[in-house]
Amino acid sequence: MLKKYWLSAVLVFALAMSASCSTLNVGNSNPERETESFTLNVLDESYFNGSAVEGYYLTTEETDSHVMVSINAYGATDLKALYFEMDYNADAYRPMGVVNTDGIAPADERLTLTHLQERGIVSSGQMVIHPDWHAGFNGEGVLATVNFRKEGTPLVRESSAVNQSSAGAAILPEWDGTNTLTWWYSNPGDYDQNGEVGISDITPLGVNFNAGDGVTPFDITSSVDQVDGDNNNLITLADITPIGQNFGNSSNGGFNVYAGDKNTEYPASNGGADIISTLENVAFNTFIGTSADRKSWSYTVAAPSAGDDYWVRAVSPSAELGTPSDPVGGDPANDPTIELISPAPSGAGSGSAADPWIIGDLQVNLDFTFEVRASVNDGGAVVTGDAGVTISADPAGAVTGITQATGVAQLDNSFVDTTFNVSADVNGAATNKIYFRIELSPVGLYIFPDPGDADRSGLSGDGLTELTAFAVVTDSFNTDGSVEFSFVANNQSDNAGTDIDVNTLTWDAGFPFMITSGWSTPGTATFDPNFTNTNVFAQDA
Repeated sequence: MLKKYWLSAVLVFALAMSASCSTLNVGNSNPERETESFTLNVLDESYFNGSAVEGYYLTTEETDSHVMVSINAYGATDLKALYFEMDYNADAYRPMGVVNTDGIAPADERLTLTHLQERGIVSSGQMVIHPDWHAGFNGEGVLATVNFRKEGTPLVRESSAVNQSSAGAAILPEWDGTNTLTWWYSNPGDYDQNGEVGISDITPLGVNFNAGDGVTPFDITSSVDQVDGDNNNLITLADITPIGQNFGNSSNGGFNVYAGDKNTEYPASNGGADIISTLENVAFNTFIGTSADRKSWSYTVAAPSAGDDYWVRAVSPSAELGTPSDPVGGDPANDPTIELISPAPSGAGSGSAADPWIIGDLQVNLDFTFEVRASVNDGGAVVTGDAGVTISADPAGAVTGITQATGVAQLDNSFVDTTFNVSADVNGAATNKIYFRIELSPVGLYIFPDPGDADRSGLSGDGLTELTAFAVVTDSFNTDGSVEFSFVANNQSDNAGTDIDVNTLTWDAGFPFMITSGWSTPGTATFDPNFTNTNVFAQDA
């Protein structure tokens, strides 16, 4: 395992300017196209940044057992995406897959997604990665072919139309203590935040591709954090998977708001029935913020009652109920509490849902001790281990065991990169939740720019990828016209582990001839001042 560092001349620095979200301007729409048993509907989200298409037509090729339906575009101008739904006769045909051509972009420069689980409809999409940096398709040609077998499509079980997992709950609910409730959107896979998980959700993925460093969390209130579907602080091809897993889940029915007692009137399960009536339904399209933000909503309670708790649930267009958010508000004096006693987490965080405690390599194998107290109105005494008191984790797999008598819990050190919480129940009354996230550094061979190297000061970029290479300009060169950089090595990816002696490593570069010194001093390279771009790396015995 190793880490490469890229350096580039000033001519290529513009490639690293931004991996953040950019605005996509939707262009023209196109009518449906039909041929025999197949109908094509191209989605409006296919058009942005001035792209346009005069139209589409379908062509077919048949054998005794199969039919191939090709989608042809004509009069295309800078087309960078194609999102479509193809209706077909499910009693006569069975879809086998979609093959995209290189018209819009070569395979290594595009994102693709196909969904075949809805009987009678093929949903598929492709787009060029980083559309601001690439030219699109022009003219006429075949963009995709849908392959069918001449047999009926089996009946499939339809999934829920609203996300009912823990990840589907609205996040960061907040009660201002007077009359206003606010909350933020969470619908895994809905990267464009239009309320429903669908093919066009690969657009924000392509726009933000490679954003993040895999270590630093995104701002949870930003739209790019919503795009990080696998929550690893890096936007990659793996973030397509949550789209497929949650395809069709919709929150377009808005959010139901509730006011009541969280201990007796909060729903018993994520998709379970309401125990109390809805206070109000807040329409999805009344969200707050811009396209750069994670969507949020606000609701003003007309006549708040002292001591009420408040929570919200996403609703599908067909009124299916989603996961309830955490309750907020209420009278703190009525609630029992749980507190982490030891050890104090050494990582970042505060223990909230938005800012969980980060547990790193040095603490993940330690025992964590929690203390449960009765509510202030019940005297506030320590009740850890008492009858009717239960400490638990959510998800339960995040801990390997909890000793209820002492409040000691052992974290599962394989449960990494996923936020979980620990809370308690005191005779039916729920405590607060303490949130954690285990982030471990993989052990291997990693190199880093030498922090004591003065030649590196003032360079832009971080050197982690070719797109964010260190940009070297003229005033960075030494008096002899060369640029000398030194590197250090460590066995952990965050440079927090054991240092490795650079003299024990073999050093090289992507283009070795650019290293004029030939690594005469291990870990130190002198670069030819005429280089354009290269990377450096090391390997052990």
